[in-house]
Amino acid sequence: MILQKNTTYKRLFTQWRDKTTKAAAGRLGARELRIGLKKLRAGLTQDEIEKLMNSIPFEGKDSSIAAMDFERIVIQGAKKLESEREYQKL
Repeated sequence: MILQKNTTYKRLFTQWRDKTTKAAAGRLGARELRIGLKKLRAGLTQDEIEKLMNSIPFEGKDSSIAAMDFERIVIQGAKKLESEREYQKL
């Protein structure tokens, strides 16, 4: 997933945050994150978004994830997706 210039995961999390969320500041719940990923239109298919969502270890009392943890998972997931796409081309 490529972020636009000067956009960070922290900034995206702030933009995607629902005003009625129960998640702590700097964190997003699954619903907020799914909606945000769809709005981002980063070239991910619906199946890829679902794979990503299923791989995220939402945690804590509010079942959410922090921007830094999400960034780490996205980087790992992007590498895996790239490998899968290359394998499918073969």
